[in-house]
Amino acid sequence: MESDSAIEAMVADLVEQGIQLVTDSYSAESFGDWLREFHSPDLWIRVVRERGQWSVEAAPSGSTRWFSFEAWAVCVEGVLPPDNASPARFSESVRASVPRLRAAVRADNSLVGRLERAGQEILARHLTRVPKRGFGATAVLGASASSSDVRQEAARRLAQEKLRRRKQRS
Repeated sequence: MESDSAIEAMVADLVEQGIQLVTDSYSAESFGDWLREFHSPDLWIRVVRERGQWSVEAAPSGSTRWFSFEAWAVCVEGVLPPDNASPARFSESVRASVPRLRAAVRADNSLVGRLERAGQEILARHLTRVPKRGFGATAVLGASASSSDVRQEAARRLAQEKLRRRKQRS
């Protein structure tokens, strides 16, 4: 599968860049979902696969808040990556951006606030209006599956599942 090989290449590149793999969780029962978390002294990166969908988030080292790759791209690169990028193109974009993300963490004390604002703006852009369906129908707002909050929830569930399995083995 193209997306799997592209993401695996990205994961290998993160390790080559000196970012240590600290969590590797796989769940065959949950559609092959997995979570990999990487730490360096200045940046943490989380790669999640849930139901065949990939997401990448990062956090300044020691932070309790994770931010989507899109929010980082807006803050550090000044552009929002396209939603329709191929897995190989997205993976290459992440790989190329990591040195700039690490430099931004070291140089910008206001980065977390800017990431929070960028994440909110991106989420607002992803909100879509469902067209009216017939007389008297009400329009509904809903967030797309690519929002950072959805990815954070997926990562939280994977971590809980891993903990539950460890307890069962004990």
